[in-house]
Amino acid sequence: MKKRLSLLLCAALTALGLSAQVEYIDITLTNGQVVSFPVESVASVSFHTEATPGDGTREHPFTVKEALMAYQTQTAAQKVWVKGVIVGSVCGSYMSEAHLGIDTCANANILIGNSVLETSAGRCLPVQLPAGTVRAALNLKDNPDNFHRDVLIYGSLEKYFAVAGLKNPTKYEIGDKADADIVTPGIHPGRTEVPALIRGDEFITHTAYVNDASTERVPNYYVSYSPSAHHAHWVAYRFDDVTRQSNTSRTEGSSYPVDPDSKSSLPSNAFAGTGYDHGHICASADRLYSSLANEQTFYMTNMSPQIPNFNRGYWRNYESMLQTLAADAEFADTLYVVKGGTIAEGQVSTTISVNGLTVPVPKYYFVALLKVKGGQYSALGFWIEHREYDTVKDKSADFRAHAVSITALEGLTGFDFFPTLPDDVEKAVEGTFSADDWRL
Repeated sequence: MKKRLSLLLCAALTALGLSAQVEYIDITLTNGQVVSFPVESVASVSFHTEATPGDGTREHPFTVKEALMAYQTQTAAQKVWVKGVIVGSVCGSYMSEAHLGIDTCANANILIGNSVLETSAGRCLPVQLPAGTVRAALNLKDNPDNFHRDVLIYGSLEKYFAVAGLKNPTKYEIGDKADADIVTPGIHPGRTEVPALIRGDEFITHTAYVNDASTERVPNYYVSYSPSAHHAHWVAYRFDDVTRQSNTSRTEGSSYPVDPDSKSSLPSNAFAGTGYDHGHICASADRLYSSLANEQTFYMTNMSPQIPNFNRGYWRNYESMLQTLAADAEFADTLYVVKGGTIAEGQVSTTISVNGLTVPVPKYYFVALLKVKGGQYSALGFWIEHREYDTVKDKSADFRAHAVSITALEGLTGFDFFPTLPDDVEKAVEGTFSADDWRL
């Protein structure tokens, strides 16, 4: 029977943020979702339950877990409604080739799970997508924005990929992005550039058209946004054959809009009058493959309050260096990027007030880079103090002065970068770096 947290409890957990002093315990709900609570709060946790379990009707559809259980007890295939969250697909002929994440090589099926926090394909239901309107609307390959959306599907509950599945669907409803207010720490299964997730953060995915004449969308960038600090912990994205293209120019105007996909975004133009610039984390010039991709870089969740001299000079030089590398397909087949400003205790230079909210001004900015060329990996990090720079005495082009290994950067930030790399690759590339490999 599905259980839900009260809104009050969700708000209290979010307010806790990251704290090394708080001990947590993981609790598995009956819908398969795992949530973490402070040990001292477990005694006060309360739930309420829905009175009616799913029976496969439109009014009371099966959850994925209920559908899997129903398959075990049925004697013949039956037509049912199932609700779930789109979490991946099967890239082959067997469930062992199932892939949780937005990257997919198949458009003939999807995987639906009980929640966005699903980490095992064995708890998911594969859904066959017959050619036609159902496939066109639901498949992830052509519709990456469907990733983590709620979905309601009517089809035949029967064997598929030698396991329980939903075949020949004839009706469907696509909902909003599934609620993921509570994010437990762990590895996001879909993308190499995404660091390990942070408890209490909003995990935001922005997708954009591959160019202004296309309806095909690709992931633009990801944000781990702290609702309590009103600032991103990090922004992650990649440069590849699509996203390194330059098909448009910087968005006209100076508006910095609310992030429409965030529940806690700062208001538009929030840093106006504070003495700080709206400093891009994912730079505007990093996203020129389509107009929508560039427009999304101006969302307030991608903004950090930066000293004008730093934003327009020292930080800009790092942005230019990265853009030069990213544009060169001979340098990297794919270049993965994680950037951010520090907001942890002891790593904030000051705070500013925005509409009654307290927003940290980072003391440092960081960049984590991973490139792959011909199957060979190389990584590099930067740790940069946020301050006024003398354009004569401070050699902004001396990037080596701030270069560090990814292992060192993880120690400074507390983040786990590129966690989906195979262990042997991660160990080899994150512990050291070569400045020459990065043309420094």
